[in-house]
Amino acid sequence: MARPVDPERAARRREAVVAVAAQMFAEGGYERTSVAQIARAAGVSAGTVFYHFGDKAAVFRAIFEADRPAAEASVARAAGAPDPLAGLLAFLDEQVADAGSPYAAGLVIELLRRAGEDPQLLEVVEGTGALLREGLAALLVRAAEEGRIDTLGDPEAAAAWLLSIADAAFLNGGEGRDVSADMRRTALGYLRAVEPAPEAGGGGEASRRDSPGGRTPAGDSSVRSDAGVRLGEEGNGNV
Repeated sequence: MARPVDPERAARRREAVVAVAAQMFAEGGYERTSVAQIARAAGVSAGTVFYHFGDKAAVFRAIFEADRPAAEASVARAAGAPDPLAGLLAFLDEQVADAGSPYAAGLVIELLRRAGEDPQLLEVVEGTGALLREGLAALLVRAAEEGRIDTLGDPEAAAAWLLSIADAAFLNGGEGRDVSADMRRTALGYLRAVEPAPEAGGGGEASRRDSPGGRTPAGDSSVRSDAGVRLGEEGNGNV
């Protein structure tokens, strides 16, 4: 009789394989990393890896499939923020939170190589990217309606642009570097917005009310960014 499967134990093994595989693919590349190597590093048999994933391509896809629940949670948190601009900035912080990982750049490079060879992988990444763009676009509309940022001609295009910049951070972040401040400066300048004051009473709200349209004047260099990022319009979100 076959031994019953312990779901929790199986889930832990699967997560361990995905975590180890992400590091190994980033460091050694997809082609040069075998299932046997991944299994050995994860402390399981190659048969266990094949049981959970089927093949190496599925192991690689699983790394990015795990991004979907995180993206859904990020969109929900941002949508629930009382201040749309604060929610927007926190959302962007989350999109670049892993850019300082020592494995970020390598994994993105392997993703770019694999996307054209694995339609299922491309579908996974594009699905998560669409979710992020739609959530960010809704935030941008709300922030514009409340006078926190400039009125946008095409919120979807603006969301794609910002996420493209977030994507680029994974290639340019560098190990241990926190790029969230750079991301915020770029977003605030692009949207011609004022970052929310930490606490009420510090003059932030008053200064916004005193400026045209509830925003700091466009000529105020303290909130403008001249970041010369030049990217395509389609941002896929943390890829």
